[in-house]
Amino acid sequence: LVLGILNSSVTRLYVSSVGSAFRGGFYAFGKNTLSGLPLPDLQLEGEAAKEIVKLVSKRESLKNSDSALTLEREINRAVGRLYGFTKSELALLLSEEEETGAEDDIRLAA
Repeated sequence: LVLGILNSSVTRLYVSSVGSAFRGGFYAFGKNTLSGLPLPDLQLEGEAAKEIVKLVSKRESLKNSDSALTLEREINRAVGRLYGFTKSELALLLSEEEETGAEDDIRLAA
């Protein structure tokens, strides 16, 4: 579940909003940045959390392929629903990532 949340578009949006960009467009996904990341109450969101875990497990078994990208988009939608994004907010977030190529060009620094 944590892997799905941390690698999601929602978390990238959060980090780009609160974190500092390093030279070259890198963002630190470290303790200082992620300590403020709000985590949903998983007891209230049991089925949504189970869905994310299932999708992440499937994704881990695939190499980079069209199927993997499809699963990543499904994970992003599921995490967005977990965080209470509306359909239109989620569509906007995902379409912006596709337009900018953010899905394929995430640069992480520890």
